[in-house]
Amino acid sequence: MSQTPPGPLPAAAQGELHIGINLTQLFPGQIGGTETYARALVQALQSETQAERISLFCLPDNGLTLTNPNFERVIVGRGRGGLTGLAYRIARRGLREAAGYDLVGRALAGRRPAVDVMHYPFSYLWPPPALSPAVLTLHDIQHEFHPEFFSASELRFRQEHYPRSARTAARVIAISEFTRQTIIERYGVAPERVVTIYFGVDTARFGPPAGAEALAAARAHYRLPERFVFYPANAWPHKNHRLLLQALQLLQQRRALSFKLVLTGQLYPGGPDPMALAQELGLGS
Repeated sequence: MSQTPPGPLPAAAQGELHIGINLTQLFPGQIGGTETYARALVQALQSETQAERISLFCLPDNGLTLTNPNFERVIVGRGRGGLTGLAYRIARRGLREAAGYDLVGRALAGRRPAVDVMHYPFSYLWPPPALSPAVLTLHDIQHEFHPEFFSASELRFRQEHYPRSARTAARVIAISEFTRQTIIERYGVAPERVVTIYFGVDTARFGPPAGAEALAAARAHYRLPERFVFYPANAWPHKNHRLLLQALQLLQQRRALSFKLVLTGQLYPGGPDPMALAQELGLGS
């Protein structure tokens, strides 16, 4: 990946701006909140974009729905060859680390047009930007603070690619001011090149219930109790399900408060099992 200083972003000019978004790291159902971010970004841009042309570079099995005529889907790679999402990610990363070779990266480099700017929404630049300036969304650098949360290969990958990507991108988007400051301090990126853009809220999806009947239907559909705490998070160590469950245990023991905990997200091999933790703490089913 090039270490040359990042060039400026293209100035607004007459005519359309051609924006590329690199979604080749989008593995449906495998990457947690970053997938939600990328999908919501595409959806919001489709509703707002009128003058710009946007090319989405993605794998065949991306699950994206396009409704805006200014958007195009550029398929790169040949899919996963029957591998599951997690197995495919491991195999692809292993090949890239062992041989410096990435099939999707080569396909993307060969097929992408001369976009004015390329956005990378998954925290690192891969494949490296060619002629176009890059905008990088770097969600966090938690491995700098909690390396124990990661396998040796994942930690090595992050330590190699995250700092280099942040220093190479023309602009870095941080999702919180804390993340922005840590990127500046840990990676030595100039403050004027890192901007904080907070997550938005989809008010069409998240809002007050339409009425008592709709609320009752939702409760019945999802089998929800009358009172509950909702925590949407994959079972990764940094999501800290154990601490949440311990807090609920204290509320029950010291304040006699009783309510259900509703969890969504995926379990991962070798990761924490929230249901087992709940049983261990005597919190029931």
